[in-house]
Amino acid sequence: MGKELIKISFIIPTFRSTLNGLINYIEKILIKTKLDAEIIIINDLHTRVLCIHDFPDKFEFLNINIINNLENKGPGYSRNIGISSAKNSYLCFLDDDDDLSIEGLEKLKLLCNDADLICLKFFDSKGTFSNHSIVKSFPNGASYTGDFYVKTINKLGFLASHCQPYLFQKKFLNNNNLKYPNTYIVEDISFVTACLIQCKKISVYNFDFYIYASRSGTLKEDANFLRLIDIFFAQNWLQSYFSKNFEAEKKELLKKTITLLNLLFICRVIYNETNSFQRNNASYFDETSDKILHSILNSEEINQYLEKIHSNNYSKSISNQSAQTITNELGYYFSHIRNKIKEKIISKTNPLEITLLYCYGPISIGYFLMFKKINPMSKIFFIDDNINSQQKKNISYGEYTMRVEEFISNNNLNLKKCDLKIIICHLHFHVIKKIHAKSIRDFKKFSNANFSLTINDLYTVFD
Repeated sequence: MGKELIKISFIIPTFRSTLNGLINYIEKILIKTKLDAEIIIINDLHTRVLCIHDFPDKFEFLNINIINNLENKGPGYSRNIGISSAKNSYLCFLDDDDDLSIEGLEKLKLLCNDADLICLKFFDSKGTFSNHSIVKSFPNGASYTGDFYVKTINKLGFLASHCQPYLFQKKFLNNNNLKYPNTYIVEDISFVTACLIQCKKISVYNFDFYIYASRSGTLKEDANFLRLIDIFFAQNWLQSYFSKNFEAEKKELLKKTITLLNLLFICRVIYNETNSFQRNNASYFDETSDKILHSILNSEEINQYLEKIHSNNYSKSISNQSAQTITNELGYYFSHIRNKIKEKIISKTNPLEITLLYCYGPISIGYFLMFKKINPMSKIFFIDDNINSQQKKNISYGEYTMRVEEFISNNNLNLKKCDLKIIICHLHFHVIKKIHAKSIRDFKKFSNANFSLTINDLYTVFD
C-alpha cells in the first residue's frame, strides 16, 4: 500500500441521554473543518432509538451512520461494531464527551500515510496525563518500526493506555483479527496493547489532537462486581498473546499491561472493603449476574487466575456450585487480599500521623475504608487539586475531600513540624512522578520525606 491521503472513520459509542458531545464532534469534523470523513455513532442506550432526525437539520445529508444496539453492550462491543461498519482506511475511536483540536483536524486533511498506527498528541482536561513525552521523542511525521516505538514507551515508563491518541489502519486490524474485548472497562488499554505488539510500522505527529475530559462518575469508577469479571476477561484475552513469538520489548509491554490489570483487580477488591460479599450477596447480584457467574466461575480459569495473582498457599477450588456459594468463595479470596494489604502496606503507617490520600477515586476510598477500620480515630484526608465543587457534591466522603492549598490553610499546619505522610493513589508511574514533583514545587512545605507509600507498593503484596 503506497502513501496516500488518509480517510478516517470516527467511531463514537454513546450511552448518554444528551447529544451535546456528538453534535460538537459533527460540527468540528464535518462542518468547520470539512474533513472528508465518516462519523459512526453506536447508540448503546437501548431504551431509545437514535436517528438523524434527532440532530439539527443541517446534519441530515452529512456522512453520518447511526447504529442502535438492541441492548446495552458496553464500549468494547460497540467499538467492534464500528470497526465492522467503517468504510474508510483509518479508524479513530472517540468518547462521546471529549473534544478535538480544530487545528489538529485541519492537519489531518493533508496527512499522507500507510502506517499500521498513527500517534497524535493527547492530553486530559486536568493536565495530569498526556502523551507529550512520547511524541516529543520522535521527529514530527517520522515513521518507525513498532519494536522501536514500544521500546521508547517502555523506557519512558508509559503503558499502552488510551486508544484515543491513535489512528488505526483498518486493513491492519482486519489482517491481524484485532478487536476490543467485549468489556465495559479496560477494553482500551487491552486493545491498544494488542495493536502495539502486532504493529510493524507507526508514524508519530507532534500536533494537538485529542482532549480527554477527566471526570468522576465514569464506568471506571463503577464498583459493580461484574467490572471485576471484565478485568478477568481482558487479562485472560491478553494472556493468549504470550504464546506468540514477539520481541522482548513487546513482551515486556504485554507483561506490564497484564500486571496493571492484576493491580486493578486488587484495587477493586479494596474498594469493596465492606465485606458485603459475605454479608449480603443479594445486593450485588441479580438473576443475570448469577447466570454470568455460573458460566465464568464454574471453569478452572477464574480459579487459576485468582490463585496466580493472590497467593500460592491460599487455594480454594471453585467447582459446580450455586452462584451464592461461588460468591462466598470469592469473598474468602477478597478477605485474604485485604489481609495481605493490611499486613504489607497499612501496617507500615503510623496511626498518629496525618495521612493524605492524593487522587480521589476507588483506590483512595479503599485505603480510607481500611485505615478507618483499623483505627477509627486516624486522621485521614483526601486531597485532589483537580476536584471541583460540582464533583464534591457527588462524593460520598465529601467532607474529607479538598485541594492541597485548602487543606493546608484549613488545618493551619506547619508541615515541617508535624508527622504527615502522602500516599499517591494512582496506578501510572509517570503520573505518580508528575504529582510528586508538582506538589513539592508548588507547596514548598512538602518534602520528599512526606511522600510515603504509593500504589506501586501493591506490587509487593503477593511477593
